[in-house]
Amino acid sequence: MKAISPVIATILLVMIAVAASVFLWVWLSGYVTSTSSEVETGTETVKVAVKIDGVKYDSATQKVTIYVTNIGGVAANITSAYVLDSKGNVVASNTSANLKLDPGATGSVDVTGANLVSGDTYVAKVVTSEGVEATYTFTAS
Repeated sequence: MKAISPVIATILLVMIAVAASVFLWVWLSGYVTSTSSEVETGTETVKVAVKIDGVKYDSATQKVTIYVTNIGGVAANITSAYVLDSKGNVVASNTSANLKLDPGATGSVDVTGANLVSGDTYVAKVVTSEGVEATYTFTAS
């Protein structure tokens, strides 16, 4: 039995590298798409993107303040905010939030009625009118 020729081995290695690159590109583009949404303005396309910078919990008033920054290229409107427990259950929500953020601007959204247990881990989540979501994991103290 003969060994594989160097030419065939090289072709096989190139095909494997190309297939791995395509797989990686598809996976990464799907991840990026899930965290931002495109909005068409005339002939150009810009992205709506927000991030949560931090969370403050006041146990006396049972209020969670979520600090949000618009990192996209167009104005964003935060329409709802949630606090989820470690199992993904909604602990408290504000579905009537109306926080408008210009690109680069920072603002805050309050979620009231959050009776959090000190030391437990929670997730703060905000949603824009375009459906873009941002999450932030924090520990209540």
